[in-house]
Amino acid sequence: MIAIVCIKQVAETPNQVEWDAATQVLNIDKATKILNPFDQFAVEEAIRMREQDGGKVVILAMGPERTKEAMRECLAMGADDAVLLDHAAFEGADGRATARALAAAILKIGAFDVILCGKRAIDGEMHQVGPRLAAMLGIPVLSLVTKVVSVDWKARVLKAERMLEQGREVVEAKLPLVLTAEKDMNQPRYPSLINIRKAAKKEIPTWTPAELGLDPARVGRSGSAVRVGEIGMPPARAAGEVLGGDAEAAVAALVEKLVQIKVIG
Repeated sequence: MIAIVCIKQVAETPNQVEWDAATQVLNIDKATKILNPFDQFAVEEAIRMREQDGGKVVILAMGPERTKEAMRECLAMGADDAVLLDHAAFEGADGRATARALAAAILKIGAFDVILCGKRAIDGEMHQVGPRLAAMLGIPVLSLVTKVVSVDWKARVLKAERMLEQGREVVEAKLPLVLTAEKDMNQPRYPSLINIRKAAKKEIPTWTPAELGLDPARVGRSGSAVRVGEIGMPPARAAGEVLGGDAEAAVAALVEKLVQIKVIG
């Protein structure tokens, strides 16, 4: 079993992010940086598969050198290897350009059985990379997975439970496939001290577009269809008002205010 987990390093909170309009890049250098929370579930699930059935877990990410901090966290959790895509040409990528670079890296890695991603990154909130990756590789995608029910490696079938607006459904698909992890898919483990030390010494190779056989014009900002004009925080919300007095007086005051702002007629 070979599982490849695509991860991203993100800012812990949105108000720590700076937007560079000239380069169209989110700058999180001054932010507290974390492993994308949804990616943690994907990493944990891949490690559980390996623990149960043997094999290898490879972490794959695209980003600057500092992204290795998040990758070492995954290695400390129990992943076996990691590869970083780092080059100026990769900067400013939308979901399509990101998926194109990741797909090329996955093909360079070679054989795989399952690719796991978080359902979304908490910075861009696009929900695109996992499904686009599956489309580019020509394999099935199971999105919003809340539980891997079973994996039959001999029959090459994975059965999973996934989230829907009106409930949940159990589906199965042929391997290889892409799986996107939903919140609370599992309980990510805490790395042990010995694994943290091992991860700190682990070599993480860096690949460029040239090493992936990619034209720099087809990745990063140049290969993106989306152009972001501006990113900013919403205006601060005004302080609220507490309606005191007895219940009848408070309800009457509330109704009057709702009529004034035309919420009710």
